[in-house]
Amino acid sequence: MPYRTLIVNRLLVLSISGVSVLFCSIALAIYAFLFWWNRQYVNHSITRQSAVLLFVSMLFAIHTLLIVTVAHQEASCLAIGFMFRATTLMFHWMCFFTIFLIQLVVIHRVKAPIRYEIWFYFAAFILAVGPSLYTLAHRENGLRLYNNSYCGYRLFGDPRTIVIWWLTQFLWIILALVLSIVSLCLVLLKVRSNIRKLQNSTNVSLTRHRGSSGMSETQRTLADIHSYQAEYSAKVLRTLFKRLIWIQAIPAITQLVYIFTTIIDFAANTVVSSVYYIGHILLVSQGALMAIIFCTEPRVRVALRAFKDDFFRKWYNDQKAYWNLHSRCEQEPRRESMLQKPNQNTDTENTSDNSGTVISHSSKAALHRIDLERRPEFESLRGRVAYYICKKFLA
Repeated sequence: MPYRTLIVNRLLVLSISGVSVLFCSIALAIYAFLFWWNRQYVNHSITRQSAVLLFVSMLFAIHTLLIVTVAHQEASCLAIGFMFRATTLMFHWMCFFTIFLIQLVVIHRVKAPIRYEIWFYFAAFILAVGPSLYTLAHRENGLRLYNNSYCGYRLFGDPRTIVIWWLTQFLWIILALVLSIVSLCLVLLKVRSNIRKLQNSTNVSLTRHRGSSGMSETQRTLADIHSYQAEYSAKVLRTLFKRLIWIQAIPAITQLVYIFTTIIDFAANTVVSSVYYIGHILLVSQGALMAIIFCTEPRVRVALRAFKDDFFRKWYNDQKAYWNLHSRCEQEPRRESMLQKPNQNTDTENTSDNSGTVISHSSKAALHRIDLERRPEFESLRGRVAYYICKKFLA
């Protein structure tokens, strides 16, 4: 392979890897912040699964950065690169397998508590790290395996390579693909049946109401509302199906292309080597695609919109009221003049409390400022953070 083509391919892989790491980091930071701010918006099984796939996709991008920049430079780094590759690939496919297992066993039957998914992911991590820990403990064997089969995917090579990779990693790959097909078929059948039921109920209701000559205006309005609700529900179900398709199809497509491109010998000629790097490019672009899909997910958009409304409307208005009242308090020449004794010449705009003491406008402003700072939301860490951000930047 020409040296210039090799440099161009590596630079392309590195640039896309950096973009994927950046996008995944931003998406995970958004998810973590929304989960901390108000978890009821993003505490959903599909959103959590998307976050897990985002994390693993970011691991893939970091892994590719290390492999391209470090692991191919020194022989001592090959075992570490092999271990990191095994860990990321195994963890990805175990998470992929676990997600579909959760969808089939738990989510389609009962409402899945988050602790079930945590235990599933913990078991997937243990099963994924096992072969990598063996490789790290036997670094010489791992180095020999990596040298005998460049990426661990060669069909012919050291028998231990076939045992380690085909019986540990490819077994989970096959199971994950089978479960993904079954899960997608179940989701497709469920969505199609729900859409058909909605369309049938809509047609029956419209035929029943429009067929009757003595139909009132209220009945016509109810029929139109029912028709609109059915069409909207069908649209929501189609959107959900498309989102499930993209979340599950993108990792499967990128991983299959990567596997088939790494089976062949990338040092054969320029075309084959370019195909090999195309597999790497698809692999590292998975993180960017998953991040874009995650940020455009309806639940995440609703959470961001709610956060924007809650933050920029509520907290900014409270802070603006606080500073207006505070400026009025500072205009008072003396603090003692806030409280006045009751007399007959008191201004009618001044009010009195239960003890009979007349309170002026500036004293009411001071009391309102004290009450504002003692509100229940200011007692929490989230309230104080948002309050001081508004005080610092939005005043």
